[in-house]
Amino acid sequence: MITSQRRTPRKPFLKRYLYLTHVSPSGIEAKEARRLAECPVQIAWSTIESAKRPQDVASSEGLHAARKLIAQKVEQHTHTPPKFSKDGRFALLTINCPDQIHPVIATRWAGHLKSAKLEAIGVANTGYVPGRVNFSVRLARRNPLAKDTNLIELLKEYASRTPSLKEKLLTENEDIHFARGHREASGGSLDPEVWEEFIKDGLEILERPVAGDAKKRKQEAEKPKNTLDRFFTPSPKKVKNN
Repeated sequence: MITSQRRTPRKPFLKRYLYLTHVSPSGIEAKEARRLAECPVQIAWSTIESAKRPQDVASSEGLHAARKLIAQKVEQHTHTPPKFSKDGRFALLTINCPDQIHPVIATRWAGHLKSAKLEAIGVANTGYVPGRVNFSVRLARRNPLAKDTNLIELLKEYASRTPSLKEKLLTENEDIHFARGHREASGGSLDPEVWEEFIKDGLEILERPVAGDAKKRKQEAEKPKNTLDRFFTPSPKKVKNN
């Protein structure tokens, strides 16, 4: 005789389902508010304090507005063209924004930019903290070679290229905020002068060509080679022989 057995709910599955559908979105909504320069933490705190369930946090109008504003700021600055280090392993974007959007932009470019040698993408924000340059670095996820890269070691490698950078960035000093984080997500906060020295002597960032240079070279290449001047102007070799 076959007896029916009551099916027991799959608790791990339910827990994961509730986390992905309710808890995780609530955490994202609450976290986005801190990225704004105004830092409306009170909105997030009051929402969490008055919420009776995770869905109440995820549906907060105040947090929705903060997240929408952050998305607009990210979209505004994410199209900044990157510059590359001399060895091609590091790409750098520089923005000026009072909001903490440089980690978001770095993560977005890390999944978009592709190059044979590229290992890391960094975004420097000169406007987040007055008198400082805050930067975030992420692994170049589209390059299979980057999966073994340790960002902390990579940044320290660049900083060890000159004695001056070694002294300023690699000494045992808690006040030096450089190469913090972990192997896949790193960054820091430096004095503008030290940062400029780092990208010049450490990363050796190459300047992009001046706008219009490529067009001029193309026009020069497309100029006709056989002109009437060649038939009426004697060659230097013939003039010398005469």
